[in-house]
Amino acid sequence: MRRRDFIVVLGSAAASSSLWSRKALGQQNSKVYHIGYLGLAPAATSATRVDAFLAGLRDLGYVEGKNLVIEFRWGDNPDQLRKLAAELVLSNVELIFGTSSTEVGAARQATTTIPIVFATIWCKADMACCSAYVGF
Repeated sequence: MRRRDFIVVLGSAAASSSLWSRKALGQQNSKVYHIGYLGLAPAATSATRVDAFLAGLRDLGYVEGKNLVIEFRWGDNPDQLRKLAAELVLSNVELIFGTSSTEVGAARQATTTIPIVFATIWCKADMACCSAYVGF
């Protein structure tokens, strides 16, 4: 075996073992996720809901300030939500979370490319209506 071939094989083995040892030790990806939270209420009245949201994310391994940045936007009316949703889009969030169909509607008007996640949605007709509304 030529020296150059030996170095390539040795380098590949070292890189491979380093990758496997990181996975074996459970080291996390260093990516920081950036999400937007869109709410129709004063922030103070939604503290319990936000705490539950953050606890759920922590349970999944996403911790604000460590591997997660959340941009909160609070509106007083649906018209204001449209502007706030557009702000979230401009801040390059990777996902928009809304607590209800009102926030989802504003977010859908602001973007067609950023995923939108919601907690609750109200629909007059049935679940098929809701599924069509959110794009499933």
